[in-house]
Amino acid sequence: MAKKQVIAYLHTHWDREWYREFEIFRMRLLRVFDEVIETLNNGLIPSFYFDGQTAALLDYLEIRPEKEKNIRSLIKNKKLFIGPFYCLIDEFLTSENLFRKNLQYGLEIAREFGCNEFTGYLPDTFGHSDGVIGILKEFGLNECIVWRGCGDLPSEFVWEAQTGGAINAINLIRGYFMDIFTTNLSIKKK
Repeated sequence: MAKKQVIAYLHTHWDREWYREFEIFRMRLLRVFDEVIETLNNGLIPSFYFDGQTAALLDYLEIRPEKEKNIRSLIKNKKLFIGPFYCLIDEFLTSENLFRKNLQYGLEIAREFGCNEFTGYLPDTFGHSDGVIGILKEFGLNECIVWRGCGDLPSEFVWEAQTGGAINAINLIRGYFMDIFTTNLSIKKK
């Protein structure tokens, strides 16, 4: 029997504002990201993908500017991955030009922080537009992560555009929920 490679993708999804006010979500962001940084610094997890948007990182650093040097080090050492978007975007609620500008701005910020490896992160859109493949490829992204709007697709598939072009996709078939930090806080490095 052939062995199958399994990749554990540690990440979180972050809403700047949704069912609570921005500042309440930002206080939650501080707690969560403080925990992520501490866990990375202690070597308890190998790496972490920070939600595909740089806006959350900038929100965090507005209150914790003293963490920037540590964050840059984690990014440089490929422990923390940020971007490529400025903020997560719904593919059907924005124009093609806005989608491009959001991606361009997010990539500029992520690269300024030292991140150079990117995956299109589109888990929280309620369907997917055929034109997204071309835009991602235009910016050098050849893979993406999706969830909502994919139905019964397998965890790995090739997303092909009707207009041509294809991209490798990872489908978070069980959602983007991440509870390792709330259920395994007593993990100790051996």
